[in-house]
Amino acid sequence: MDKQTATQLIGDTFNFPFDEGRFRNFGINLLNNVDALLYQKIDDLVEAVTRKGDHHIDTPCMACLDGNYVVNDIDEAKIAEMETVRVNDRNGK
Repeated sequence: MDKQTATQLIGDTFNFPFDEGRFRNFGINLLNNVDALLYQKIDDLVEAVTRKGDHHIDTPCMACLDGNYVVNDIDEAKIAEMETVRVNDRNGK
């Protein structure tokens, strides 16, 4: 899966001149040209993908969101290394 690196997530890293509540959301909407911006709690996301249906998801991997990796050798240095590799791959380096 190809996903954004931490430095590419504007909701977390972009410094808006206004940084609270609806004004911050307005700035993110302007940058992305979106109609709506929604935030979801991790517990609610897990509930939504594990409720009854035609799937076999008992416990989804949430490591990218909560930092709880299945393997024990993932730390900040490893995440930074993986992001560097991902960015270099995208840029053909």
